[in-house]
Amino acid sequence: MKSIGKLLGMAVIALMISAGTTYAQKTAEVQKPAKEKVKQNLTDEQKAAIEKAKADRATAREDFKATLTEEQKAILENKELSAQKRHDQFMASMTEAQKAMWEANQAAKDAIKDAVKASAAKEQKAEMKEMKEKNREQNQKLNEGQKEKVKKAVEKVNEKRKSNPNK
Repeated sequence: MKSIGKLLGMAVIALMISAGTTYAQKTAEVQKPAKEKVKQNLTDEQKAAIEKAKADRATAREDFKATLTEEQKAILENKELSAQKRHDQFMASMTEAQKAMWEANQAAKDAIKDAVKASAAKEQKAEMKEMKEKNREQNQKLNEGQKEKVKKAVEKVNEKRKSNPNK
């Protein structure tokens, strides 16, 4: 009788361990970044084109950084400014040559996207669309979460004001 209980107990433990392992594997697959899933289904030619484009853009980025003045570097490193103000000040400080480089880099980025989309098969396009939707949903959730944090912080400040009316 005791041996049956031990055997049954060991079977239950083994079942729980195997179920936990299976769940962990499924969870890891679900949490795998969407970009990685899409990259797995790209052809070798598509992967090579993307890698070449990345290298070209990295070179262009380094060339652009080499043209920055000390004033522009200071603007980019100024953490006291909001990201939007930093961007606005930086864009206003750019020379015509820098603006042309910036626009060329943006055009190259758009051309890469368009080339990948044009060479994609129907299945790949569907995966890209799915990834885009997931990103959009995550951004909405994040924005909603941020709104909730702000709302709670405002409520907390208002409560402090109510409890200390002299301050």
